[in-house]
Amino acid sequence: MSAAARAFETWGQTTPADRSLALLKLADALESHGDEIAELEAPQRRQAAPGRQGDEIPFMVDNLRFFAGAARLMEGRPPASTWRATPR
Repeated sequence: MSAAARAFETWGQTTPADRSLALLKLADALESHGDEIAELEAPQRRQAAPGRQGDEIPFMVDNLRFFAGAARLMEGRPPASTWRATPR
């Protein structure tokens, strides 16, 4: 918990690029070690160890990469190119 508290204090001061990079590194690590993590997590969930990274690890990796891209948006909104104009 103390590590999380320390990270919370500094995370708000990081740049969008740094946040994005941190999330991408986490996604890469999760993808690289997905089998190990799935094996460790299986007893906690009272499940047999899943096959190749189970079905949740790839989904988590994809989410981390999605939010890594979103982290670069300073205002938390999509770029204007993705907005649809509404006729008035």
